Amino acid sequence: MMQSFRILIVDDDPIISDLLQETLMTEGYTVSRATNGAEALELMQDAVFHLLITDFSMPAIDGLTLLKISKRLMPHLQVILMTASREKKVLDEAVRLGVYVVLSKPVGQKEILKTVKEILENKKCSTGQVGMINLS
Repeated sequence: MMQSFRILIVDDDPIISDLLQETLMTEGYTVSRATNGAEALELMQDAVFHLLITDFSMPAIDGLTLLKISKRLMPHLQVILMTASREKKVLDEAVRLGVYVVLSKPVGQKEILKTVKEILENKKCSTGQVGMINLS
């Protein structure tokens, strides 16, 4: 039986977060959702997560700021950053902060599932692979 991994999805777009949650829950993952960084940090106070999937561009607390804070709270946390941005500085900062992978929006269901399985089930968390992947 698969270990019950806990995943936190943070995106201010309900269509994206609904789709991601449904896809991951169908595969047996325990999934929580937040619509912004502040809400995500509140959830992190009450639960331990194995994986954070966050959008880069959100009001108030963006994905990189959320990454910085969440890594202090949960150093073991693996992070997938989703972005529509093609700016090199976003990718460079994500690498510096230890993000596992940056996925280019729109993110497809099969691709996100493959990435999540690679991170969680294959225990490749410590090696990481950072790069911009176009999943459209």
